[in-house]
Amino acid sequence: MVEAIFRSLHLPTKAEVLWEHGKIISERKLTSHIVTLYSVFAFYAEVYCDLDFNVIEDIRILSHEEYKEFYNDI
Repeated sequence: MVEAIFRSLHLPTKAEVLWEHGKIISERKLTSHIVTLYSVFAFYAEVYCDLDFNVIEDIRILSHEEYKEFYNDI
């Protein structure tokens, strides 16, 4: 799957693709979210899960620059 197609998917479908084909690379904690980094196909995606309600609120694709900024220790 290419990045453009992944971007066009609805949130539940994106999550399903990540769970079936992605590999968890890292996690980081924000004030109100756990952010899980996945490697999937030829790109990286972050899953934003609300800590209070334990629900996925967003899935974002990271640019190479964002990956280096947030995960430079990997």
